[in-house]
Amino acid sequence: VITTYDRASKPGGVALAFEAVELLLSVVSAAAYLAPSGRRGSTREPPLLSEEDGISMVGDGGRFARSLSTREPSPEDQVGIMGWLAFSWFTPIVDLAFQRDKESGKLEPTDVYPLTNRNVANKQLERLDQQWQVELRKEKPALLSAMTRAFFAEVFSTAWVKLLNDCLHFVGPFLLNRIINFVKGTGEEAGEEQWVGYAYAIGMVLSSACQAFLMAHYFQGGYQTGMRLRTALILMSYSKALRVLPWPSPPPPEEAPVEQEETRRCCKKKPKKKPSLPTGGMGQMTNIISADTDKFTFLMPYFNLIWSCPLQIIICFVMLFNYVSWSLFAGVVVMIGFTIVSSTVAGKARKIQQEAMKAKDERLKMEVELLKIVKIIKFYAWELAIEDKVKQLRNQELALQLRYKLWNVALFLSFSLSPVLVALGTFSCYTLAEGKNLDAATAFTSLSLFNILSFPLGAMPMMARFFMEAAVAKDRIEAFLLSPEVSARPTPAITAGQAVEIKASKLQWPDKTLLLNEVDISVAKGDMLVIVGKTGVGKSGLLYALLGELPIPAEDGKTYLTGSIGYCAQSAWIRNATLRDNITNSPSLEADERYEAVLDACAMRADLEVLPQGDQTLIGDRGINLSGGQKQRVALARAVYANPDIYILDDVLSALDSHVASHICSKLLRGPLLAGKTVILVTHSPKAVPLANQVVCLEGKKVAFNGSYEAFKGSSAMNEEVIHEDEPEPVAKPEVDDKKEKTAEKSNGSNGEVKKAETSPKKAAAPAHEERRSGAVAWQVYGAYAKACGGVPAVGVFLLTVAISEGSRNFSDAWLAHWSGTGGSASGLGMYALAAAICFVAGITYSTCRVFVGQRGSRVLHERCLHALLRAHMSFFDLTPNGQILNRLAEDTNILDYNLPQTMSANIIWFWRAASIVVVCMLVGWYLLFLMVPMFVLYARLAKRYLPATRDLRRLDAAARSPIFSHFSESMQGVSTIRAMQQQERALHTNMTRLESQMEAYYLSNTAARWLSLRLQFNGTILVGAVSILGIFLSTNKQVSAGLVGLAITYALRLTDTLNQVNRESADRETQMVSVERVQNYVTNVKQEAPLRISHPSMGTNWPSRGNIQVDKVVMRYREGLPVVLNGICLEIKAGERVGIVGRTGCGKSSFLSTLLRLVELESGSITVDDVDISQIGLHDLRSKVAMIPQ
Repeated sequence: VITTYDRASKPGGVALAFEAVELLLSVVSAAAYLAPSGRRGSTREPPLLSEEDGISMVGDGGRFARSLSTREPSPEDQVGIMGWLAFSWFTPIVDLAFQRDKESGKLEPTDVYPLTNRNVANKQLERLDQQWQVELRKEKPALLSAMTRAFFAEVFSTAWVKLLNDCLHFVGPFLLNRIINFVKGTGEEAGEEQWVGYAYAIGMVLSSACQAFLMAHYFQGGYQTGMRLRTALILMSYSKALRVLPWPSPPPPEEAPVEQEETRRCCKKKPKKKPSLPTGGMGQMTNIISADTDKFTFLMPYFNLIWSCPLQIIICFVMLFNYVSWSLFAGVVVMIGFTIVSSTVAGKARKIQQEAMKAKDERLKMEVELLKIVKIIKFYAWELAIEDKVKQLRNQELALQLRYKLWNVALFLSFSLSPVLVALGTFSCYTLAEGKNLDAATAFTSLSLFNILSFPLGAMPMMARFFMEAAVAKDRIEAFLLSPEVSARPTPAITAGQAVEIKASKLQWPDKTLLLNEVDISVAKGDMLVIVGKTGVGKSGLLYALLGELPIPAEDGKTYLTGSIGYCAQSAWIRNATLRDNITNSPSLEADERYEAVLDACAMRADLEVLPQGDQTLIGDRGINLSGGQKQRVALARAVYANPDIYILDDVLSALDSHVASHICSKLLRGPLLAGKTVILVTHSPKAVPLANQVVCLEGKKVAFNGSYEAFKGSSAMNEEVIHEDEPEPVAKPEVDDKKEKTAEKSNGSNGEVKKAETSPKKAAAPAHEERRSGAVAWQVYGAYAKACGGVPAVGVFLLTVAISEGSRNFSDAWLAHWSGTGGSASGLGMYALAAAICFVAGITYSTCRVFVGQRGSRVLHERCLHALLRAHMSFFDLTPNGQILNRLAEDTNILDYNLPQTMSANIIWFWRAASIVVVCMLVGWYLLFLMVPMFVLYARLAKRYLPATRDLRRLDAAARSPIFSHFSESMQGVSTIRAMQQQERALHTNMTRLESQMEAYYLSNTAARWLSLRLQFNGTILVGAVSILGIFLSTNKQVSAGLVGLAITYALRLTDTLNQVNRESADRETQMVSVERVQNYVTNVKQEAPLRISHPSMGTNWPSRGNIQVDKVVMRYREGLPVVLNGICLEIKAGERVGIVGRTGCGKSSFLSTLLRLVELESGSITVDDVDISQIGLHDLRSKVAMIPQ
């Protein structure tokens, strides 16, 4: 059992003391050694791949091999058995966090240990995906079967650890009975030696110590299994999202952006159908990643309760029958009644929860959409309308949540209060029906068994809730995994010399809406095909069919492509990375000759001179720092750099200035980089059409023309509606001044080297990192949450109901001690029944109060956060990735809805119970004060030492979730590009890397709880032994009654679990309050725009009546520290004039228009409309009177 111990880990003094105890528990240590959390050897397992093998993916199932990390291995892989059993390998993290906290610092991601080789993400994905592939070959695939086969061995291996712990759990009541009888009769009168009583006390200590080890490693294994299953489900869901059909119905007209659709919706006009994901869209997929997969994390530690709870109940009943005989069955009848009620309640609660999750999907879907079009919402002054719509969806969600929680209250009460009523029924029958007197040994042995019984009975509603939620989550994930996928990669062309062929009698959307009839198009290798047609005629739809995004039934036709594909979508997709990484798809790749040539051909030299850090500038998931044309050229450069055989370009010239489009046509489309390549280009540009070898014109849901450009010029299909010049207005914010613009313009198209980051003294405007505070959660945050919950009245009523409920429970136990100590006749039963009745009524009241108080708190905080987001300055959205915002609206809101109210109430209850244990133990003898004071000092020091580690790790865990959401949202926006360019491997690897960063913090945060619980349980074990020994010692002189000793030991036996629960709930409270802190941070710290409405004396009801605009010396920059964008602009636009604003890409055209709607406030100068300074009026008053059509 004992192996070489790694002294380098240097565990703390408490941990070293445990080693002596562990040597005495070698048998238990051997059992724990075999536990599923795994004894890690001193050598790591062989890697799946060597470091030079890199990464690879096999097929589309998501089976992924990960390269070895260059980080140092986790100490858990190297620690000896003694350190592993006591979690001493984790002690350095505790000490480091404690030291950092004293220095006002915090743990950083680099301080976190890497995952052990058994926990890496790719292994979990491979395990589950392998079994899921087996299921997919069946007629009815079942995700539950796949999960069972993949992870059953881990769950089963924890079962025998739980079995051994459950058996030891009943040693306490058995020895308690012996001790009480010993105290009542004393050793001499009973014929037993004094040492026998002390042996009973030592036996209780040893059994409690064994349970401490077993439970710590049981929960460690359970949470580890839950983490692994969650990881596998997230990766499988992400992999599926990369393959799922992008819409079940036709998209809006290809050239109509989402914001125009939102315009129609908010104006209450009948909208056209809009693309949505097949099973609920981004809202549901975000919900799957954030909430559904977490259900299995919570379930797995309690999975073995399926058999453990019935087993404990049976053993309890057998032992109770030995003490109270047939009276036990009165309690059994009570429990059966509660079981029937609970089974009925559980079924109803599950149905309601399914509806609540669907309502949450709709709310999240709406919030995801508003984040995408937040600028449009501000342009059209829709903040209030959108806020009301989201509130409406939120209220529907909360109404279903309330029903679900109230049913759960009934489920909780049916089990948590049943031990009190079971005891009442049993003791009533014992004293009334059987006519026996209740002595102390029978009473407190029975009470101890009832306390044990309270865990399985109390755990069953929690287990039922976890199983219900996991079942709903399983059904949702399974439905998503079985949803339709894009068709397989098109097969190679069947005609010699052809690169692309599409032959179909008809093309139609999945809802059977017709797209095109009789399509027969072939493109020779090396040719350029230009597709033209009016807006909305189906050009982009034809490209979707070529890419396989639009499925074509076999009977309708087929698509053939020969070679790799480079795809550039009409709406440029920009990743949250550097500009170079966006082009090369590799952050570490050095610039090569092709990269330099691509920059020249895509006219990006000038842009690199302007960007603060050249091609190392972070451009964010919103493409900050770039104009619309710059974004499009980055996307085009990505496709060109990939060097595919076939280029599919969807209207890439429409976002470019005329001279830039000319450069692209001459230097790229007919340049050396695309020589010999097959190009399919959708365009309206007259510059590009003459370059084509072949022209296809779409009109009237058919191919109106298919031939050479020369033939097209003389055909009737050639007209100005089909081919016309685009004059786009870039949207993004150029961060340059006039001198830099001139320099950049001169350098456009040059052959100079790429600008290096170090040549620029300026800092890149990078996306904001997730804010992570240090230290304890401030009391102001608790105050904000209390106010949101209803303030002093609501919190006061809740505390009063808790005090009455717990106080009546303590009184019933104390009365039982008095009653049994004075003969235990039937006359004392009435007071015991009264206390039980008060406990039952108060329990119902406090549980219901908790639901309503918590519901109000989550509703108020979400509404405040939503309001703050809709009123936030645009710079906040420019710098904050969507994933961070969605983390507040999804993950943090979920914690506020479900977890935090229950955790806060549990904190109060367990603190009360801990205090009651201290009071009762002190009644045995004041001598215990000399033991309890040092014990609680040790407890306080342990908790203080532990808290910084768990707090920082939980915060790291929460912060690490945002990049997962950001990457998921980013991937879904560019999923067609990812699929077309075969970038699934890279995307899945990125997702896996970010997920593992979160897993590292999560695993260590759970280990922190085990580290402390093990030490606290030993602390409680000492008190159990002390109370038992003192009771035996005092009984020799009749200084203490048997009833009081029984009550004290019964309560002391609870101390281990109670202190553990106090610690666990305190840590959970601190962690979950971080969600309040994060939400409240948005409420109070996000920069807000000016008020929506301000009364102005010069504004009449018909303002503006003329539309005369005066611009006087306007100076504007987007944020402090950035260069001036508009510098001293002066102009007058008279009423009724039509004014065109021209200039090269990034010169400030869209920036000027943004100032008219005050999306960015002026640094100096003024703009007046009909003699009213627009800076002096409300934003709603201004924006609702000015219409703007964005790019």
